[in-house]
Amino acid sequence: MERLIAQVKKYPLIAAMSIVVLGTLLGTFFGWAYAYQAAHDITKIRSDDPNDPLDMLPLVVSMYLAIGFFGGAIAGLFTGTIVYILNRKRV
Repeated sequence: MERLIAQVKKYPLIAAMSIVVLGTLLGTFFGWAYAYQAAHDITKIRSDDPNDPLDMLPLVVSMYLAIGFFGGAIAGLFTGTIVYILNRKRV
């Protein structure tokens, strides 16, 4: 753990960028997982009526994925900025 802290203090920008990338990837993963679950539930509920079109299903899945991606990116950017500000070298 101390080695990780030393690396963050030595390279704060790389640490901040890594946090942003990890936040974006985690947000995208959770967006995919929630979109899959929502699409599964919608198709299961609407399977009773075969005449009911699922026109909006791709939009619903895309919106859940976008919310996960941008939510993870914003959280990663916020956290990465805090890490960078707290560990940057003072001039």
